[in-house]
Amino acid sequence: MLYELHPLFVHFPIALSIILPFFIASLLITTKNNNITNSIWTPVVIIAIFILISTIGTLITGSNGAEILKKSTISTALEKHEEIAEITAMLLFVTSLLSLVVLIFSPEKKRSLIKIILYLSLLQALLVFKSGKTGGELVHESDAPSIFKNMKQ
Repeated sequence: MLYELHPLFVHFPIALSIILPFFIASLLITTKNNNITNSIWTPVVIIAIFILISTIGTLITGSNGAEILKKSTISTALEKHEEIAEITAMLLFVTSLLSLVVLIFSPEKKRSLIKIILYLSLLQALLVFKSGKTGGELVHESDAPSIFKNMKQ
């Protein structure tokens, strides 16, 4: 079942989303006078794309497991996790899209857009943390693994 792959996918967007704002901030600090070229910005785009791809994998595998868990007694905790995860995924998409848009902006306008992306990536990191926390509660407090285990028997 796909839900068994969820733990494999879920840690990538969490880790990369926490790293991303630090990476963007360091670019803003170390590049003065609008010197953020496309070659300097490309690693941010690559990280954003990896976050997006791993988030898609996380959503697919998570929704597969959610269908099973919705029939259990932990559906309230699951709904909370799903809601936060969906909002987070939308923000991840917007942040990734904006990081690509930076590549077509003139050097004078890039810095302003990058500052917006920095703020969005900080919000993204907080939401990913919250989503991970509620997911961890499903696993460790609500004992979702035992529901999957009982289903297999």
